[in-house]
Order: sequence, then structure tokens, then C-alpha cells
Amino acid sequence: MTLQNMQTAPHLHIHMSDSECVTSCVLQTLEHDLQEAEHQSAQVQHVHLQHLERLWAQQDKRLQFVQQQWENGLQHLSSRFSSERSV
Repeated sequence: MTLQNMQTAPHLHIHMSDSECVTSCVLQTLEHDLQEAEHQSAQVQHVHLQHLERLWAQQDKRLQFVQQQWENGLQHLSSRFSSERSV
């Protein structure tokens, strides 16, 4: 827009300022939304990691149980085999 057009149509200049204000408000809203989304993402990631740690702990307990059962079974078989050899 030329200077002459701005002088003959001052309402257009005001309209451009309003447009700039709207653009600024939209950008501020988008920035706020982005910050909120990043915060929520960080919270979800934290909770996800907590769940993974809990699952790892449960899996570790299960593995220890299975290993103990295996060792008990081997001990039982070994004792049984030894007693049958003695007979």
C-alpha cells in the first residue's frame, strides 16, 4: 500500500493494525498451546517410564520364581536319581 493510498483510506491502515494484532494473538495462543503440549508430553513420558520400571520389576520377580522352581526341580531329580542308583 502506498503512502497516497494510506492517506485516502486511513481505515485500511487501522485494519492492518488489527490484522497484526490478531496475528500476534494467534501466535501467542499457538505458543501457549505448544508449551502446554510439551508439558503434557513430558508428564506422559514420565508416567510411561514409571510403568516400564514397574513391569521390569514384576518380570524380574517372575524370572526369579521360575529360576527357583527350576533349581528345586533339578535338586529333586538329582536326589531321586541318587537314591535310585543306591538301590
